[in-house]
Amino acid sequence: MPTLLKKCRDCGTYTMKEGPCKNCNSNAVHSVYPPRFSVEDKYGKYRRAMKEKIRKKEKV
Repeated sequence: MPTLLKKCRDCGTYTMKEGPCKNCNSNAVHSVYPPRFSVEDKYGKYRRAMKEKIRKKEKV
């Protein structure tokens, strides 16, 4: 079974093991791979709305 590369958000260490980070013992370990592309983007309208909201906030 292939394992995915993971990265700790707190200390920036990369690992392939499950569980907390071995260096800082943090549970902020996440996958570094982007989500798969899909033509049927279920959450596209929410993502675009969030980008528009951020753009409007930056203009003010």
